[in-house]
Amino acid sequence: MYRSLSHLKHPLTSRFLAVFVVVCAAAPMVGIAQRVGEVPEQMAGIVQGDERGAQIDLDLEFVDEAGKTVTLRNYFTDDRPVLLTMNYYMCTMLCTEVLNGLVDGLQRLDWVPGDKFRVVTVSIDAREKPWLAKKKKASYLEALGRDGADWTFLTGSQDSIDSLSKTTGFAFRYDDETDQFAHPPTIMFVSPQGVITQYLMGKMFEPDSIRWA
Repeated sequence: MYRSLSHLKHPLTSRFLAVFVVVCAAAPMVGIAQRVGEVPEQMAGIVQGDERGAQIDLDLEFVDEAGKTVTLRNYFTDDRPVLLTMNYYMCTMLCTEVLNGLVDGLQRLDWVPGDKFRVVTVSIDAREKPWLAKKKKASYLEALGRDGADWTFLTGSQDSIDSLSKTTGFAFRYDDETDQFAHPPTIMFVSPQGVITQYLMGKMFEPDSIRWA
């Protein structure tokens, strides 16, 4: 289901060639240190698949930060593409780093989210509730500092999360010991029709890369 991206050649997608993940854990990763070339057990199989061209199910239901039940179709209503991220709101490491990196890139982009595109963040933890999404949205909109920015934070059922994860190739795994999730550091780009068009990997995102994607 999750295929390697090693065949990608475009310079702006070359960062795909070093697909990697880290466990989002606040505690030190004691006991999982590996020799070079080995993959920690918690991370085995957790890679970003290349599902460009796949159609997202726009009828998947989620709950927005105001507690309203919505479908993804709510965010595909015109000719604006969607920058999609899958994170979780209680993560203190990788998710925060990815979203902070996205904020940095968006601050330096001459387009304001909501103008030529929207941003939608979906929690991969079905236990998280709208109040937490609301808190996270307020924090990131304040950090972004762009008036009128259109950035939605969603929570949802496990079925909706799993369906979206499968379609986008976004693999993740829950770790009981740390109560955290392992997942790739990815942001995704979806056409106005709901078709996956591009990915960017990493924790920093240059404005030109976002604009091109």
